Amino acid sequence: MMGKARRVLGVRSGLVGLGIVLVVFAGLFIAGQVEERQNVNYAKALVESLSSANTADIGNLVGELGKYQRLATPLLQEIVASEDSNSKQKLHASLVLVKDDPSQVDFLFQQLLDAETEALPVIVSFLNPHRGQLDKRLWNTIVNGSNNERIRAALAQAAYDSKIEQWG
Repeated sequence: MMGKARRVLGVRSGLVGLGIVLVVFAGLFIAGQVEERQNVNYAKALVESLSSANTADIGNLVGELGKYQRLATPLLQEIVASEDSNSKQKLHASLVLVKDDPSQVDFLFQQLLDAETEALPVIVSFLNPHRGQLDKRLWNTIVNGSNNERIRAALAQAAYDSKIEQWG
């Protein structure tokens, strides 16, 4: 009789322990889902604030967005691809994406030649990792572009390499 009671008690204890383990794992799973949803919402809010921010302030937002890059990238790509996005929204989205998406360089180069004056240092800074790819295009613009384009291209080229012989 005692042996049977021990077995029943052992089975019940095992089931209670298994139940506790399942409840703990379910709680962790739900907490992870809640945290992921919060991260998605925060990434959306950052992308929305990026779209309306001053171009000069983009650098600060990019640092914050870096923590949520995986969630923000599809949203930023939507902005770039959408015909409903204005040029400022596309510029800001491209500035964030260019670090990991070199296909943004061509658009940003064109923006460099056309952008408002306050945006120039920001665009030049974000294009800096791609300066080797832009060198010939910058020089071609310096030689053959309109006056505004020549000034903007020269600004970028000087920022990337101020000690080159062609300046002489």
